[in-house]
Amino acid sequence: MKWLEDCDKFFFIFYLHKPDFHHRGIYHDFVAVLHKLPNYQLSILKNDHLQSEEWLKDLFDHAHDLIQIVHLDGTVIYVNNSWVKLLEYSQDEIEGKSIYSFVEDADLSHFIQYRNQVISGATKDKQIVFNLKTKGGKAISVEGFISVKLKDETPLYTREIFRDVTLKLQHEAQLHLYNEELKEKEHNLQQLLINAPDAVIVIDQESHITFWNPKAEEIFGWTAAEVMNKTLSSTIIPIQHRQAHKIGMKRFLATGEVRVLNKTIEITALKKTGGEFYISLTISHSFQGGKNVFIAFIRDITEQKHNQLELEKKTKELERSNANLYHLDFKITSIVVVLYYAATTIIYH
Repeated sequence: MKWLEDCDKFFFIFYLHKPDFHHRGIYHDFVAVLHKLPNYQLSILKNDHLQSEEWLKDLFDHAHDLIQIVHLDGTVIYVNNSWVKLLEYSQDEIEGKSIYSFVEDADLSHFIQYRNQVISGATKDKQIVFNLKTKGGKAISVEGFISVKLKDETPLYTREIFRDVTLKLQHEAQLHLYNEELKEKEHNLQQLLINAPDAVIVIDQESHITFWNPKAEEIFGWTAAEVMNKTLSSTIIPIQHRQAHKIGMKRFLATGEVRVLNKTIEITALKKTGGEFYISLTISHSFQGGKNVFIAFIRDITEQKHNQLELEKKTKELERSNANLYHLDFKITSIVVVLYYAATTIIYH
């Protein structure tokens, strides 16, 4: 029946709002409601009253949250078992004490201000986070709400429900620290890449450019804004290498087979002007947002390659010169031998 459901709701609400089942100043609220019920409903309710009160009180006392009922002056009227267990006090030690004596000194002013605002009606349904202190002096972080019991618009007492969030706040603080450390590392890495002596280019798995450092601008002549989201093939890869690049990317994404990753190779690239020049190229692989990214470290080795080619040319020239000298020396030696034998023959004959 609907009225019985409403009674059950009333019992539950009353249980959560009243600090003491035997406190006469508060209990009359419940009695006043009972007097408004029809006699047959009142009879049923009276028969179930003690039993309902018993299981509701059991529920109240065994709630995991910390529940406290407090007089306007701050004197504790009631705390539940979770409150007692967490803060390590006995009910006798709490009796007659001010709730403010259980609040950490650093949070006391904030807590008093918040509670006074609730009592005066200046704030409503606003959560507070503060620290309680255990009997042993340990700080317990809690969050929750305070509401005020009114009669004829006059405050009678406060109902205060809190939850232990010590570990939650510790984890959040640790997570914040990790995030700050990660941001710092990312910033440092970004600075290293920006100020790297080599060109650093990052592409996604579609070969679109996502990072282009100042050294890359210097070497290739393209600004970062000009190449961002363009493909390597449309910017710096010469025509003769584009197909190999396409096949290599496709093979890696399909099979994971690597041929050039983490190896330094010498190859040619294109400047913005279209000029082709030699570079030293090292490619590494990583993930960003769960997707493949490739990081290219590039050094302009035009001068080095020129010197190398020049050295190779000089070496070959020297080898040819040495070969010519060898043949010349052989011819001279042969002539000397012939002349020696000819002279010896003339002298002795």
